[in-house]
Amino acid sequence: MSHTDWFFLSQLHKCVIELEQYQSKNDVENMRILMVEHQECLDDSAECIDFIGSLCHVLEQGIIVETLSNLRRDITRFWQYIFNRHPLDIFFYGCKNSIDEFIDCVKKENIGNVFFTLIDEKTNVEDLPSPPQLELSLRPIMIYDDIGSTVLVREWSHHFFGVVRYQVIGENSANTVALNDEGFEHYLVSQFEKLTELKRTRTAIIGSSYSYNGCPTSLIGNAINLSVPNLDISQSKLFLHHLENENRVDNYIFCFGSYDMYRELWRAKSDSCTETLMLLNKVNHHYDLYNMDKSNVMDIKDDFSLTNSLSSVIEWFINYDWIKVFEKKCSIKGASITLDNQDKRLTIVETLSSANMTRATMSLEDLQVCGETTARANSKFFKYKHSFPVNQKHLLEIKQRIQAAGKKVLFVIPPLPYSYASNLDNEMYRSTSDFLALLADNNSFFFHDFTYDKDFTTQDFRDAHHLNLNGAEKFCVKLSAMGFLS
Repeated sequence: MSHTDWFFLSQLHKCVIELEQYQSKNDVENMRILMVEHQECLDDSAECIDFIGSLCHVLEQGIIVETLSNLRRDITRFWQYIFNRHPLDIFFYGCKNSIDEFIDCVKKENIGNVFFTLIDEKTNVEDLPSPPQLELSLRPIMIYDDIGSTVLVREWSHHFFGVVRYQVIGENSANTVALNDEGFEHYLVSQFEKLTELKRTRTAIIGSSYSYNGCPTSLIGNAINLSVPNLDISQSKLFLHHLENENRVDNYIFCFGSYDMYRELWRAKSDSCTETLMLLNKVNHHYDLYNMDKSNVMDIKDDFSLTNSLSSVIEWFINYDWIKVFEKKCSIKGASITLDNQDKRLTIVETLSSANMTRATMSLEDLQVCGETTARANSKFFKYKHSFPVNQKHLLEIKQRIQAAGKKVLFVIPPLPYSYASNLDNEMYRSTSDFLALLADNNSFFFHDFTYDKDFTTQDFRDAHHLNLNGAEKFCVKLSAMGFLS
């Protein structure tokens, strides 16, 4: 694809990140070279003229507070101008209900074309071709619902200018709040700060969205939960490394799905995985969780920063300029909170926590469809057989470190709806559970598989494979009975 503006904005975004991180004159020079090489993206608009003027002032006068502040302001306005100068073409993938809701709530005056593709339980996404209009569109935006998310496995889905998740919120569906990586950054900071206040904790929970939803902070007492969506086993080992270096945790709970043994985050191509990896890289390599610098922000509004990941920036613009969100109708990923510093962090954490405090469930029909579809999508990880021995090695190292420290670790596969569990690749599931059972010694390493636990019913799940508050309460009681939660 030759989306000139998209390539230009992505390169400009890299320049912004480098300038904010290093504040070197070389970064300003790289920005100037980018302008020269992409003169076709420049015009006589006020935004362009102001940006070029600010760039010249920095080159002439050097990087000082005033010139850098003006450049931040004008580059943001220029970025927004470039983004807005072409209408959006929407490519919507989802069920009929989502499509009907979307038609009602979208701001049609800001849309160029809308292309709907119906996705249901009969759809084989492997047979879906790349839409021919994608090559011709200047602003192709992909929007998908829970069922349509299976399209993300197709390579051509990464060619869109932006990708946004759409969720219908009705009486029978869970009201899930989705925030960008900044939200989870604040969440992780709060958990590490909790550990600092406690001096020591009995249990640290490390896992993916399974334990993030299944062990909300309101139910785990003095334990800390370092689970975030998309976390993989290798990154969880790094969390363990940080905690063990400080020696403040007595026991650990690791919570992942059977497909996670065949998954490595760095190999994933989806925007959400990229965001998670960027967040974890910041946490693991810098490990400055108590004093994260939030000063490198270029504001149009209080809730916007060009220094976020590129996908987050694009989602912010889509949400801000094109999508009208109706309460009780739809939720578009990218919503932000307009508070600063500690107040902002607390509010974000409260918002993330409140998202876990819902007892809402999906209808039986929707749960059946979404369970089958999601299980088939996650079963596709089984083809990445080269990742299995890599994760085996990680878990062996985790066990050895826990043994050496005289502590305990419990590895759990979470409770799952039958509609999901029964459609997982059986060989993938069996190879994972067999290895973990072999690894368990009931002394330092324990393993429990909740996949088919009959104490969990359809009323305990918020979506295709995550617990709601009903299920989380049951889950935490069981973990307490096993001696790993107080």
